[in-house]
Amino acid sequence: MWVTHLGCIKGCLEYLGVKISSEWLYGGTGHAFILNISKDLCPSGPTAWNTEILFKLGKNLGYRINGVTSYKKDKDFREKQEKAYELVKDSINKGYPCYGWELDIPKYYVIYGYDDEGYLYTGVKKGHKKWWEQESQT
Repeated sequence: MWVTHLGCIKGCLEYLGVKISSEWLYGGTGHAFILNISKDLCPSGPTAWNTEILFKLGKNLGYRINGVTSYKKDKDFREKQEKAYELVKDSINKGYPCYGWELDIPKYYVIYGYDDEGYLYTGVKKGHKKWWEQESQT
């Protein structure tokens, strides 16, 4: 999907057996109705808005997302990275799908596994990312 955040949510829902059309996902989360232009006029407007609404409105569509958010400039960034890594490992071990932001280029990626050092991910690109090298949010 062009909107990788919703693509990851859709992929995770499919993995869980939740049947929802892309159209309903876009509309039900409000994304279809957002016109967002970032302050610097960057064309990546949809990735520049606060996506918290996707989590809130997702409940109306039958899903709930838990996660950890942190930014490199945050004082507790390293601790949040570790918390995110532990959450991903625990979730995958329980059979829950996961996704994260900027595991390679600034896009969302499905995290389908992990090892002792980091995440195994797929999306625009596929690869391995050490959890302590994350620069944005998971």
